[in-house]
Amino acid sequence: MNRPSTRTNAKGINGIVLALLILILAAVWIGSGERIAPDHTATGANPLLNDMRKLWSWADPLLEGGSAAAGWSVRWDGFSGDAGITGLGKALGLPTDGLVASGNINVSKELDEGWVRLWYTGDVRDEAGNGTVVMIFEGHAEQSNESLLDRIARMEEVLQEQDITITASSLSFRGTTNREHAQRSIAKQAGAKLIERYEDGNTVSETYYSKELLLKAVSGIQQVNLQLAEHTDPETGRRRLIGGIPLITGDYSREPEPVHE
Repeated sequence: MNRPSTRTNAKGINGIVLALLILILAAVWIGSGERIAPDHTATGANPLLNDMRKLWSWADPLLEGGSAAAGWSVRWDGFSGDAGITGLGKALGLPTDGLVASGNINVSKELDEGWVRLWYTGDVRDEAGNGTVVMIFEGHAEQSNESLLDRIARMEEVLQEQDITITASSLSFRGTTNREHAQRSIAKQAGAKLIERYEDGNTVSETYYSKELLLKAVSGIQQVNLQLAEHTDPETGRRRLIGGIPLITGDYSREPEPVHE
């Protein structure tokens, strides 16, 4: 999936097409049940924060500059009424005023820790009449794990306060490695079982299941919760390591943005 513009709110035909594509894909994922809604009751831990802490630790010795140098992103999919989206926009300082009534929103804002992007459409609704929501947080590189976790925890609190129903959440990182088969090192640390493997000329992607992780998805008839990939740039030879729980979302080749002073 292509990411939206990193510097401005998407406008015009390209922005509309991108927003609709993201929301259509979100509806397909939600409707098909491929990703399983996070369960806070099984262990008492927050699944998203628990899994990010572990993935950060596993990837840290394998990435150039450590996990702090990578780009980390979190995605939430769900449903909300118009009032919830209005409250969410106000809480996060997103420019949603006057847009909720239109039934379609595609806005973004840069925070101290990264970018937050929100898509909402009333064209795809659940049985209660709530519209489809996709929210993505893309953290700046070169910041601590605790800084990112604190921001993500606050965003989860806002989603709960606005009664937005989250049906799936996921996290991903993108960094550079000089280690061959780095993804297998992470899988070994996670005690993960290989479920699927894909390889083309420049990319090797492997999907696993680990009992250490709380977020889950379904691929075919099997549960999966860890996807790892190595992508080699054909022009520069740079080896990028990409990971996602339960699956990778976004562009494999996207570069993380540094913290802006």
